[in-house]
Amino acid sequence: MNVSNKTHYALRILVDLALFSAGQPARVADMAERQGIPRQFLHQILLGLKSSGMVRSVRGRQGGYMLAAPSGEITVASAVRAMQGDLFALPRRKPAGGNGADAAVREVWDRIRREVKEELESMRISDLCKRAAQITETSDYMI
Repeated sequence: MNVSNKTHYALRILVDLALFSAGQPARVADMAERQGIPRQFLHQILLGLKSSGMVRSVRGRQGGYMLAAPSGEITVASAVRAMQGDLFALPRRKPAGGNGADAAVREVWDRIRREVKEELESMRISDLCKRAAQITETSDYMI
């Protein structure tokens, strides 16, 4: 699976919004600073997340972006699809007329594709938030 930087950053932004916005719109400048993402690229990502219905924008002086649904309702799979389309872009080949080796290899790719899809569909942004908190707690005690 080839995960683009845009997809990787989109997931970070969704986690950032879940952790730091607390029901209030988060400013692009604040998110860019916390996540180390250039503002222009962040705007592109936010537009993609907005058009897919995962975030919404709030206009005005206190405006910004916030999650459009609770973090427990947003799947990692939906973020991947919003940014790059197919979850797992492996070649889908036509059957090779009785070639057992080709059929066996296609079965492996199909199984991997299914398992990756199931895993990404089961993971929620809230799961990533919990893991981020655990990692932060652990790193605070490292020497």
